[in-house]
Amino acid sequence: MSSPKETRPLVIYVDDEVPNRNVFLATFGHEFRIKVAESAEEALKVMHGDTVGVVLADQRMPNVTGVDLLTRVKELHPDALRVLVTAYTDQEPIVQAVNRVQIDRFIPKPWDNREMEALLAGAVDTYFMRLKVKELELNLIAAQRSEVLGRLAANLVHDMANPLAAITANVERLRYGERYFRAIAEKGGNGGGAEEIEVVSELPELAKDLEQSTQYLTQLVNGIREHWRPVGADDGEADPKAVVEFSKKMVMTRARS
Repeated sequence: MSSPKETRPLVIYVDDEVPNRNVFLATFGHEFRIKVAESAEEALKVMHGDTVGVVLADQRMPNVTGVDLLTRVKELHPDALRVLVTAYTDQEPIVQAVNRVQIDRFIPKPWDNREMEALLAGAVDTYFMRLKVKELELNLIAAQRSEVLGRLAANLVHDMANPLAAITANVERLRYGERYFRAIAEKGGNGGGAEEIEVVSELPELAKDLEQSTQYLTQLVNGIREHWRPVGADDGEADPKAVVEFSKKMVMTRARS
């Protein structure tokens, strides 16, 4: 085991017999980060706030049995491996442990030192493997969520492109006729009333506002298209200038007002 001892998960051995605890700690304490406890209550206190990798519990303990303790461990430390230590003749506790607690292993007393050391080494490795699998699962979920959002964004861009193109064309038409609007307003609307004159005089400003709104939406669509590219697209380094320019355009309309 190459990782520093202080970075390894905690191995807890719970047994109400002092000689068993002392032998366990003396035999395996140099290789693993171990704490021992004489009861379930003490074990739960030792586990609190620590990274628990393996819990070995003797079945025959007063007040709380090993199966009961491992049941609590499953609730409080679901990633910890649970090992029941029991005599060969205790078949019923083993069945209970498998059915209720879904223990990872059971080992008979008295244990063989080489078997116990191999069990502990494998249990610690399995603990790290479980954490890695959980991390990979979370990363996969995040990647799937990102892909779904990317598809939704692509559909949104596609649906908005055509209306924006039509609006842009109409804005260009309004901008083209701006000088005619002003001429009509200045001439009094060719005999039109005050309300008609007022509406005509507002058309250039309305065209300007519409153009700014269209530009804002177009920039938003382009930004979505750029930042939500299809999966598998080239993920090169971002151009800081492009990011700043996009951000500036996004807030320009609000800044003006």
